[in-house]
Amino acid sequence: MIFAAVLLHVVAVTILVFAVQREMRLIKLDVPDSIVFDDPDGAYVPAFAQQERVVYITVDDGPSRDATPQILAVLRKHNVRATFFVLPRDGCDDLYEQILAGGNYLGNHSYSHDYSVLYGTENAAEFRADTLRAENWLREKFGYETTLYRYPGGASGRPSAIIEPRDTVLRALGYTRVDWDISFGDDAPRVTPETMLANALNGIAGRDTVTLLLHDTATSAEALDMFIQEMKSRGYVFN
Repeated sequence: MIFAAVLLHVVAVTILVFAVQREMRLIKLDVPDSIVFDDPDGAYVPAFAQQERVVYITVDDGPSRDATPQILAVLRKHNVRATFFVLPRDGCDDLYEQILAGGNYLGNHSYSHDYSVLYGTENAAEFRADTLRAENWLREKFGYETTLYRYPGGASGRPSAIIEPRDTVLRALGYTRVDWDISFGDDAPRVTPETMLANALNGIAGRDTVTLLLHDTATSAEALDMFIQEMKSRGYVFN
């Protein structure tokens, strides 16, 4: 009798497991691909149960004495992290170290930031050399390795004959290209923090995940403070 009861229990559990698996397969088929992701074990998990509205902050062209400490102070104030796409700056070792000490990341933004070197010809040899030079500089100075790259000036609007060979170089070197969805527009002259905030907010409509571009300026630090507060009030988290 005991054996028969155990056998019935095992059969019931097996039927339940198959039923759950069947329902999960149906969920995968019914849910759009954009909100379903693969579990590391191969299972499909409906992301609508976990979906967050996320902002990634990226800072270009630093570090600098007049701006980087202010940006870092804003990030600490709100307990937020950012990725800094940096350039080699002499005499600023402590600033790179402060960025990393705050739990932030460094990305490769080229060594020269010289468009004629980076984009002057379709041949990507100079681009590759420049990328490796920046990579080696970060490694030798700080023992830091990054797999993130941002094109100076961005990739958008550049001819595919220029960008595609460079994308190939980046992939071969193990880099992920990082673009952006929204920007402070802080490369314009005499732009105010309020205008920067408006520029960024105008681009978030309908987006659950956004990557913000700002540059390493003191005015951008002011705008960043307002931006983080506003985005948190809208239910976004920062990654």
